[in-house]
Amino acid sequence: MTIELNTEGYKLLAEIGFLGISRGMAQQAEVVFSALHRLRPEEETGPIGLALTHLAANEAQAAVQVLEKARQSDTIIAFRCLAHARLGDRDTARELRDELHETGAAETLTAMADGALAEA
Repeated sequence: MTIELNTEGYKLLAEIGFLGISRGMAQQAEVVFSALHRLRPEEETGPIGLALTHLAANEAQAAVQVLEKARQSDTIIAFRCLAHARLGDRDTARELRDELHETGAAETLTAMADGALAEA
C-alpha cells in the first residue's frame, strides 16, 4: 500500500507533531515524525522532529544519531549543535557552531547554536 501526502497534508502533520512536543506528547509526536521521515526522507522536518522528541525525553544521544544520519544542511547542523550541547559534548557543539558562523548560516541558526552552547 502506497501512501501519498500532498504538501498541505505534510505541513499539517508536521505542525501536529511540533504541537505534540510542546504539549509533552513526545511519544505521539515521534510516530508522526517517523512517518514524515519515511514519506519524504529528503526533507529536514522528519529528522528534526525526531531529534526534538528525543531531546524532550532526555535522550540526547538518540537525537545526535538521528541528526548525523540526515542529509546535512545548516538547519540540521544547528540542531546537531543543540543535541551535542545537551549531551554535554561542548567540543563538538563548538565545532558545529563555528562551522555555522564560517559558512554564513542564517542568523536564527547561528543564534540558536550560540544559545545552545552557552547553556551547555
